[in-house]
Amino acid sequence: MPMFIDPNERIPISEFDPDQVISDEPPNVIYIRPKMDYATSRKVGAAGITLGTNGKETINDVSEILIANLTQNIVGWSGPLFDGVPCTAENIRRLNPDEPLIEKVIEEITRRNTKPSPNPKLADTSGFTSGTDTGSITPPSVEASAPQSAITNGRLRSHIVSTGLQKKSGG
Repeated sequence: MPMFIDPNERIPISEFDPDQVISDEPPNVIYIRPKMDYATSRKVGAAGITLGTNGKETINDVSEILIANLTQNIVGWSGPLFDGVPCTAENIRRLNPDEPLIEKVIEEITRRNTKPSPNPKLADTSGFTSGTDTGSITPPSVEASAPQSAITNGRLRSHIVSTGLQKKSGG
């Protein structure tokens, strides 16, 4: 694995294989980073999280982490459904999470940014990757389409408990 990540490299995630004739129109394609670099992974991990006076991280808004994962990793798009729509953070936020292409993109971002375990028997099955310096997290694709209550009560809750992160209570 290289030491540095090329900020200009783009990985196309296609709606369908362009070599297969499915439609008269070309496929819609979303381009993503090959892998998050250090700065980008810290931005995603820090979204929606604050450091409390007790020195512990507090998750304030899980949705901001999930949105940051997309806005920091989607670097462009093309195809008939994207014509005339600029690839901006605002437009990325407007993407339909139920569209198969979006699900495919989220899965690929997660796959490319999940750190492999040195021992497969001890692999973290939560789907989160933890940063060693800040305890930041990158949510897996499954969480992106789950309702907030399922995220809070499911795998994210397990991750919070296991890493010592505290969910902010009250408002």
